[in-house]
Amino acid sequence: MCHIQRKFTIGTPRFRLLPETLSPPALTSDDDDAAAEYPRWVLLESLAYVAKRDNGTTAFSRTSDGKEIQVTVCPRRPPSVSYLCVYSPDAEIPVESKILAMEEDLVLLLITVSCQRDVMKNIDYYVYRAADRAAGGKPSLTLLKRPPAPYISFYAEHTGILHCGNSHHRPQLGSESGISLRPHVQVAESSYIIAALKTVPWEMQNEFEFPQGSFILSLYHSKKDAWTVTI
Repeated sequence: MCHIQRKFTIGTPRFRLLPETLSPPALTSDDDDAAAEYPRWVLLESLAYVAKRDNGTTAFSRTSDGKEIQVTVCPRRPPSVSYLCVYSPDAEIPVESKILAMEEDLVLLLITVSCQRDVMKNIDYYVYRAADRAAGGKPSLTLLKRPPAPYISFYAEHTGILHCGNSHHRPQLGSESGISLRPHVQVAESSYIIAALKTVPWEMQNEFEFPQGSFILSLYHSKKDAWTVTI
């Protein structure tokens, strides 16, 4: 799995994508066959490419400032690694978009949507759902409310997403999207919870007199569409 590095020019506030991020791997005829067969599971790159790709997995949403954005899964037959493509016709995406967590048909994405000096203030979080019952079985892309400042950034190694609820319906592999991302247990189709844990930054420890080694736990409940933060 490739890990794309972020590049910027010293002395300027603008971040720039590496050329590789703008050039997704070409799909082969075997990949096309795999997509047509609706693979039961795929491996995904941890970073997304920035490119316009359209297929049955494409889902659309809006950025926090109202611009159009879309996410597409480009499936490849395992053990080849599949990847996501993020694209917006009118929003600038200055740094690589990250996959923070996955669970069954859910993918939690971090996408930066502006080239302002403080990119940390321009992070959007999305949940991509491969087969959303509320969308008629089609894929969906949901923009989440931003976590309350200053708890706005998470790391993939400390973030998880988990289905919850009592429904046990698994999306059919011949549905509109045709992708089930990691099927190992029955899917709870209703709601989900996101949990992210990080250490309290030293500047917050000094300002608010938190004990050294304190942690921040951020929880998002989809039913409530709200974040709660505990320190």
